Amino acid sequence: MPAWAILSSGMRCFVRLQTMNVKSRAAYAIDTWMEVVLFALAQGSGLAFLWVVFTKIHAVGGWTLAEVAFLYGLMILSMALYRLGFQGVRDTGMMILDGTFDQVLTKPRNVMLLLSCRRANVNGFGDLLMGLAFVLFAAAELDYTWTPSRIFQLLLVVVSGNAIMTAVMMAQAATCFWLVRFTVLHELILALRHYCLYPLTIYGVVIRILLSSLVPLAFCSYYPAAVMLAKDGVSPGWIMGPPIVGAVSLLLAIGLFRWGQGAYESTGS
Repeated sequence: MPAWAILSSGMRCFVRLQTMNVKSRAAYAIDTWMEVVLFALAQGSGLAFLWVVFTKIHAVGGWTLAEVAFLYGLMILSMALYRLGFQGVRDTGMMILDGTFDQVLTKPRNVMLLLSCRRANVNGFGDLLMGLAFVLFAAAELDYTWTPSRIFQLLLVVVSGNAIMTAVMMAQAATCFWLVRFTVLHELILALRHYCLYPLTIYGVVIRILLSSLVPLAFCSYYPAAVMLAKDGVSPGWIMGPPIVGAVSLLLAIGLFRWGQGAYESTGS
């Protein structure tokens, strides 16, 4: 079968399975949408925290409240599509631990596709809602005009940021093929994500290098925000950083996952 036909078939399968996941959650509409609203409010509490901080200081690393809110919004948006479509990958470790990963191997579909489609986290809608709210609020405060090119930049950054986040989580899941249970790595990634809610320039060189290379979460928020808001002397060419890093990260993560899958030995049930 040609590669394009395999890809097309995989996409149709992905859309169909994730649509079923969303419909199954929507069957309990009140509970589902209350969860989304509460999650969005929890994300929004970050803006309240920023407001409190900026009542005491005028800027963080040369960034004003509105500029940090813009960066904050980009980071939140980088989780929206990942939560909605690919968060099932993070279940890999638990499935290996309890032996249910073997069931996935017996099915005639790509393993990563089936893992991704195990569930759709509707909290991704909360990320989308609050992330856009942060960005639009910040843009209004900064008199940031939304031209067609800037709208395209935002879409490019959001898609790229989710690709990076998916790649990082996929790589973390791949380590479970060798270590079986390694939840501390997932917690470390979430902790590093919080560093990206603020300008990278306020951290030491080790954190800057880590977030720009090994765990490139800075390309989800700081670098694109710095380009779009003309901050810290970051060259406009860096706007291509997120899509390039996203594509490379996904390829490396997929390669690592396949390598781990080849080394996998069943743990039993």
